[in-house]
Amino acid sequence: MIDGNWQALWSALGRLILDHYDDMLTFYGTDLGLRMARKHLGWYLEEAGLPHAREAILTSTDPAEVIQLLEQAFAELELAV
Repeated sequence: MIDGNWQALWSALGRLILDHYDDMLTFYGTDLGLRMARKHLGWYLEEAGLPHAREAILTSTDPAEVIQLLEQAFAELELAV
């Protein structure tokens, strides 16, 4: 682990995921971007150990809510370390 700093890792991973989500919305537009991003977000959440956050994030149709839920989920990981 990078200097044993898990919080920095989760923070960087969360930022990467948010950037990817924003890029997908920008590239595909909101409607298609939301649908296209779901599979990626699902994979990210599973690998990060956040399966409990999947349903709310993957069923939301509001990009601002998705961002808020992602931030909350990754904040949980930072606090759990």
